[in-house]
Amino acid sequence: MTLTLIFFTPFIINIFFLIIYIITRNNKCRILFFITLLFAFIVLGCVRFIPAFGAMPGKEINFDFLLWLVSGHLFLTAIVTMIFIFSNIYRRYQDPQNYHFNHFGKKVVHSGFMSNKEMAEFILTIPVILFIGPYFAGRLIKFILNGCW
Repeated sequence: MTLTLIFFTPFIINIFFLIIYIITRNNKCRILFFITLLFAFIVLGCVRFIPAFGAMPGKEINFDFLLWLVSGHLFLTAIVTMIFIFSNIYRRYQDPQNYHFNHFGKKVVHSGFMSNKEMAEFILTIPVILFIGPYFAGRLIKFILNGCW
């Protein structure tokens, strides 16, 4: 029980920072969110290898279920991050200060329209969605069809 509590505490803190970031849109909360996400995966790695060293408390944990929970958390985090990036880009795209019309009447977006940080976050979330998303969805479908992990 205590091992499960140790495992879920960083994820609860992570979800707390995600909610605070959604409400306030503060960059400090976003940085704290990614730091706690990294810490949660470090804790998962440590918890995963406890049974390998012969400690008995780790044998009570269903690691397939925990891995599914972590992959779902990471997948949903990546989806939420992409939604925020797209909404910020769309909001800036609608602002007339960020574009002009060329002589053909087409909208031309100014350089610096998207920050480097947003571009890096967008590019880093693509592999998460492409690799972890299908694992999460596949395990969920397997659970729905078979009723077991």
